[in-house]
Amino acid sequence: NVETVASILAPGGILFIRVRNALLHVLATRFLKAFNVPSVPRAWMPILHVWGLTPTSLVMLFRRAGLVPLHLRNGPWAAASTYGGGWRVALLKNTVFYASEAARWASGGKVLFGPSISIIARKPVAPQTNA
Repeated sequence: NVETVASILAPGGILFIRVRNALLHVLATRFLKAFNVPSVPRAWMPILHVWGLTPTSLVMLFRRAGLVPLHLRNGPWAAASTYGGGWRVALLKNTVFYASEAARWASGGKVLFGPSISIIARKPVAPQTNA
């Protein structure tokens, strides 16, 4: 719960979270269904999780908890793979990540479609009062 973490974070404290990018997984599923791709190896199929956030929803969640987002970017795939597939899966992972980074750079950080998204936020420091 981000609100709980924000409540115990010291003023000026930093919070880093990396979550699955729901946007990528939903779009990949729709793409594969739309083109009826029957020969996609199971290892390459998008994974739809119970919890997933889009970049916009992640920023909103942090702001509602009283945190100030500092950096939002694509996160890489997990280094360890349970997908199998060898070099083909590694090639797909790297292609998607570097394409998503190119889109992030070209859009000035507005387009994020990496496999995960990372956010760094700070808890504001309370203004000092003169007593």
